[in-house]
Amino acid sequence: MKIKDLKNKKICFLGLGLENLSLIQYLVKQGIKATVLDKRAPKELGDRYKKIKTINFNFYGGPNYLKHIKNFDIIFKTPGFIGNLKTKRGVMVTTPMDLFFDLCPAKIISITGTKGKGTVASLCYHVLKHNNNNVWLAGNIGKAPFDFIDKLKSHHYVILELSSFQLVDFKKRPNIAVVTNLFPEHLSPADPTNPIFHKSLKEYYNAKANIFLNQKENDWLVVNKNSHHKKSLLKKSKAKLLYFKASNKLLNNPYLLGNHNMENIAAACTVAKILRISQEIVKQAIKDFKGLEHHLEFVREITGVKFYNDSASTMPQATLAAIRAFQNPVVLILGGVNKGYDLEEFVKELKACRNLKSIILIGKTAPELEKFFNKLNPVFKVVRGAKNISGITRKAKVLSRRGDTILFSPGFASFDMFKNSKDRGGKFKEAILTLQAA
Repeated sequence: MKIKDLKNKKICFLGLGLENLSLIQYLVKQGIKATVLDKRAPKELGDRYKKIKTINFNFYGGPNYLKHIKNFDIIFKTPGFIGNLKTKRGVMVTTPMDLFFDLCPAKIISITGTKGKGTVASLCYHVLKHNNNNVWLAGNIGKAPFDFIDKLKSHHYVILELSSFQLVDFKKRPNIAVVTNLFPEHLSPADPTNPIFHKSLKEYYNAKANIFLNQKENDWLVVNKNSHHKKSLLKKSKAKLLYFKASNKLLNNPYLLGNHNMENIAAACTVAKILRISQEIVKQAIKDFKGLEHHLEFVREITGVKFYNDSASTMPQATLAAIRAFQNPVVLILGGVNKGYDLEEFVKELKACRNLKSIILIGKTAPELEKFFNKLNPVFKVVRGAKNISGITRKAKVLSRRGDTILFSPGFASFDMFKNSKDRGGKFKEAILTLQAA
């Protein structure tokens, strides 16, 4: 699709998310206006609503927002909308990301996976920056690509972190596609303000596969050796296939702990190899990389006890990977909103972690997790946390001794106690920075 295809069409934006808002602002510059439909009221949308009002966009919000859906020729969906739309025949339903692929003159590297996609996208961006490439980072990482599309040239690179929801109806082809790993995820609603989820594990994995299904012979597909994608599905991509895996021979980084981060480094190194970036530049770039906030982030050391913020851990597999990143005793802060995981199985896996010293349970999952811990009788101590993060961190400090690690890796969604995982991590860091040494 080209900009000229949008001229003189009745256009609707379904949901005022970050990507739709960015595209709206871009299209206004092209002389194209449209209508926004969102189930939220203007007050709930806050600054986003104020931005579209300044450019005189039509807006319909509230519970009956979809009653106008049949009035449009082209509908741009937000990634937060999954489901069938009752539209008139011939209506084009698309996404801002699809249009970006159509209009983007630069080469595109797209990265997805259950965990690690943000780290790999940031590592790739960091490596290309060290190589003096013109490179841009956007997508699920929190930046909309239409914010900078006017600045792109054919010799530039755009690195896109893509979530499963962005990939549900994705039919485009990145020059390089990367799949970091796959675990069951997003199988039940967790965020009360945006309760989207996948109806089955098959739907979730198929969404992830869309990142490579339309690639051509000159494209590249980079996949974790331990990926859950079946070989028969991988073969549907015509791209050149390269596997990566963690190895002790890979480059090291003091901020990227654990085997899962070794996989992230391996993925970035594989992309660098495709782009023929020298080993010296890659080595220096990875050495300089400081890691992402809320991803096994070192916060502070108090009387020989180190505190790590891993609030981005929103699933059990991420918490297990974080625990295994340490050799010394770990005091784990665990809990939140369950998104459909088998808690009993998770507790069994936690029991097998030999370096766990204590677990502090927080959030909605605390009672059920406690029940399973009592049933299995682990060797480490399991206690309930306080009602607020300050009390929780103080309890963790009491349970720790010199040489221990206090690990805030909740393993579940954050919406029972916090706005989101970033808010959760931020409040944890605030509490640690004000914690007094005993």
